[in-house]
Amino acid sequence: MAATSQLNVVSNGLAKIKFLLKYFIHAALFVVASKLQDSTCTQLDSCTCSFGNGTLLDLSPLAFKSRPRFVLDGIQFQYLYNPCFNFTFGECENVSMCQYQNVAGNYFVLGTQDSAYFVTDTDDDHIVFLLYSHTDSYGFTR
Repeated sequence: MAATSQLNVVSNGLAKIKFLLKYFIHAALFVVASKLQDSTCTQLDSCTCSFGNGTLLDLSPLAFKSRPRFVLDGIQFQYLYNPCFNFTFGECENVSMCQYQNVAGNYFVLGTQDSAYFVTDTDDDHIVFLLYSHTDSYGFTR
């Protein structure tokens, strides 16, 4: 029962973090990508990609150097995110994204800068997404 409950919590958390990514980054990326509908964005680093015409999509102005730039507080979870630079929050060390379970006090690494990659959705107005991942010590990828 506890394992199933924990998986449901993790699953709900993943849905929320995907929403977070879309919420924080989607609007800015859409404006740039929709004007460049004939191009994909090629990753230069964890913070920047380049379109075919040389236009850069650079998230560094949004980033803080060593703390989360965006924090979403919920009833059960707190989500923290920082583009471009890792941060440490509790047991989430050197991460770009962290999920904190308020009641139980659990920390979940959701992504690191070295896992960041840009994806251009060629089927939907060439929207650019920045994705992160992390595989924990149990082999579970978030």
